[in-house]
This record gives sequence, C-alpha cells and structure tokens, in this order.
Amino acid sequence: MIYKGKEYREVKDGSAKIGDLLSTTKVSYKDGQFSHFDKLYYFALDNEQYPLTERIMKNGSRIQAYPPKPFKRYRYVKDVEETPVKFKAGDKVKVIGYSGSSREITNGRVGKFMYINDFGKCSVLLDGGAQLSFPPESLKLIEEAPVPKEQIIPLKKSKKAHDLINQSPNIFKQSDTVNSPSHYNQTKIEAIDIIEDVTAGYQSNVKYHIGNAIKYLIRAPFKNNTVEDLKKAVWYIQRAIEKLESEQNKH
Repeated sequence: MIYKGKEYREVKDGSAKIGDLLSTTKVSYKDGQFSHFDKLYYFALDNEQYPLTERIMKNGSRIQAYPPKPFKRYRYVKDVEETPVKFKAGDKVKVIGYSGSSREITNGRVGKFMYINDFGKCSVLLDGGAQLSFPPESLKLIEEAPVPKEQIIPLKKSKKAHDLINQSPNIFKQSDTVNSPSHYNQTKIEAIDIIEDVTAGYQSNVKYHIGNAIKYLIRAPFKNNTVEDLKKAVWYIQRAIEKLESEQNKH
C-alpha cells in the first residue's frame, strides 16, 4: 500500500519490527446511520505483536497509544511518487478514464467517495450500492450547486379568491372543479346562490331536501343522465312534502 509517499507491504510471516505501519478502520455513524469509514495509521515503537504506537494527528501533533484491534501490519519497502487525493469522505465523484477490468460498466458512473484503502486507491460507493476501488486520477469531483432558497413575494394588497382564480386560471383549474363546477355554473347566477336564496324561506328540517332538488334541476341538462337527475329532484321534493305534512298532522 501507499502511505504518505512511501510504499508498504503487508507483513504475513508474523514478525514485528519497530517502524512497522499498523492500519485499522474506524466506522463513523451519524443519527444512527452509517456515515463513512476512516483509515487510521500507527507506527510501532517496539517489536511486540501488540505494540505501543505513535500516531500523527491531522494538526501535526503526535500521540502514543495502543492501536485499536483488529489491525493490519505493513513494512516499509521504498519511497514512491504519490498521487495526491483531493477528496473528502462524502464527496460526490464521477468515474472517468478508468482502465481496469470493470471499465466498461464503471466509467461514467457517479458515487460517493468513502476513504483511501490500504493500496492507495479510493473506495467509492457507487449509485446502485456497489462499493469499488479506483485510482485517484480516475475520479473527478462533482461540484454540486447550492439549491436556491424559494423566493416569496408577498402581495401588497389582499385579493379575493375569485380574483386570484381569474388571474391564474391554470393554477386554480383543479380548484374550480370544487368551487365552481361547470355544470352548476351554466346560468347567470351560480347554483349555490340560487339554492341559498330559495331555501332561506323554508323550515330548517326541509332546507336540505329543497336545496338538493334545486341542485339536480339546475345541473340536469348539463350532465350525462338528465332523466336520472330529474328523478332525484322529484325524490327530494317528495321527501320534503312528507316531512312538512308530518309536521302539520302533529298540530
């Protein structure tokens, strides 16, 4: 693997030396959900299998501690020219110019940069769920433009609902089917106004029936089944008559 311009090879013979590089993975969570991985590196300060180590912090300070388990042990091989990685965990990246075996299905895909693995490659969680590794030079950072806040322009003067409907017929078209259905708006006066005016003179126990009768009479010529609506109007009128006659018989 490559770390800070040096190549290290994994130690598999069980030996331990001062200066060995120990690598471990830290999993981070946010709001109870997986967030990202962090690779942590420690340099062995003794020849023990579980050594005291030194870790160089981001601010340059050095701390001595025993590394968290499990970890992998690597040994220095040579200095190398390292490709700088300019991504941070969570960055949105696009795979470009990748020449590996999966190039035909990965080039052009977008994903989230996770971390640098032990071989100096970028671990990327691709859209769709697959997590693969790519050389840093085969990834391009995708700059996401900030979403502009919605601009709200307050009305200087309040307007009645019907004024807004008249000015924006397309926006309120759906509301018109509730507030002013076409089959109730074929006369010079809207049906609701006629119903309210006519039923005002009736007793409260038959207002509903008279109102419904008027409604069916008004809409009958403009609906698909005129005869059915007329029969409904008759039914409600007959019902109102029965209620009124019942009231008269009580007296």
